[in-house]
Amino acid sequence: MIDTIICGDCLEIMPQIPDGSIDCIITDPPYGIDKGKIIGDESLDVWIDSLKDSYRVLKPDSFYCVFASVAKLDEVISNATKFFNYRWIAICYINNGGTRGGVGFSNFYPCSVFMKGNAKIKAQMNDVCVVSHTNHQKYRRHPYQKDIKFNNRLVNTFSSEGETVLDPFAGSGTTAVACKRSDRHYICIEKEPEYCAIAERRIAEML
Repeated sequence: MIDTIICGDCLEIMPQIPDGSIDCIITDPPYGIDKGKIIGDESLDVWIDSLKDSYRVLKPDSFYCVFASVAKLDEVISNATKFFNYRWIAICYINNGGTRGGVGFSNFYPCSVFMKGNAKIKAQMNDVCVVSHTNHQKYRRHPYQKDIKFNNRLVNTFSSEGETVLDPFAGSGTTAVACKRSDRHYICIEKEPEYCAIAERRIAEML
């Protein structure tokens, strides 16, 4: 499974991953906001169902990082803290554009950081990462694709070189690209064949 994009349902694939074999999880699951762009986005159920195996496969004293809609942050924290300790929140700020949100346009998106045990960061990072909307749109291949600069920071802060990062909801493969750039191993699971193909192409081209 190491350094592969696995096309399948994470709820079926994750039980095959051995206990305590993953150094960090960074993932961007369906947001439960039902925008109609992503299968399963009508609720947080699939993500909630993945938490038990996420906890099982993580090594002791490691990080679990998850993107979420601002509108669902309370539910995300409430469900994640049934397994993990809440640690922090990191923000990606788009300095020259935004996306339509609940009350207008949003210029940022959050990543909530949780711990299994008492994890230690591997490097320092600011809690706000400023990115360019223009640069992000140039390489966008997925409706909710995250900026590679931000994911690079997450990978470097919450894992070490040579470690393995899991992304159960890989989308177009931003976590995998960040891992390959930073000399980490990755296991990425994505249900949609279209996005698996995009992820593999991005890794080959390192976009």
